[in-house]
Amino acid sequence: MISVRLLHVLKKDYFAKIIERIVFLLHDHQTEIRNLKQQEFTVIGYARKSKSGEDVETRTRLLNLMCKRLKERSLVDHVFVSYASQGNDQLAKRDLKQTSETYKGLHAEGSTQDMMRFITNTEKVCLVVLDYAGLSTNSNDLYENLLRRTINILTKFHFFIATLATIISICVHTS
Repeated sequence: MISVRLLHVLKKDYFAKIIERIVFLLHDHQTEIRNLKQQEFTVIGYARKSKSGEDVETRTRLLNLMCKRLKERSLVDHVFVSYASQGNDQLAKRDLKQTSETYKGLHAEGSTQDMMRFITNTEKVCLVVLDYAGLSTNSNDLYENLLRRTINILTKFHFFIATLATIISICVHTS
């Protein structure tokens, strides 16, 4: 029996550019965040943990690790978390039944609902998530619950995607 596999090989012409992107990715991302802060954007981070059978201690440790990475690598000013939600759950329905006990021990400033209130009440916001699924895999819900809320007063929408590290920043300027 013969086994066949598809192998993709990067052409030598692209090696230098790929290495450059890898080496400078974090620096470029942090430069972009610093520039947004100079423009008076408040940079917030969001981390989400899917529902699973993990114990509370493990779940808390993993969420805190995500919060730490958002603070250190993306220089966020505030971090919000969803303790247990799926990527396709509607943003408006996440964390509705969570208690303050759920968030005890987390290095975050609140839940998804707290984040939504913060975005609604803050003039210039840049939202940083670790990857697209970290925020939502439901693009219609993302539009309805996050972007459409501000679309009437939207004067700036900036989408910065650093694909290698899968860091996504959504910046909204409302007034």
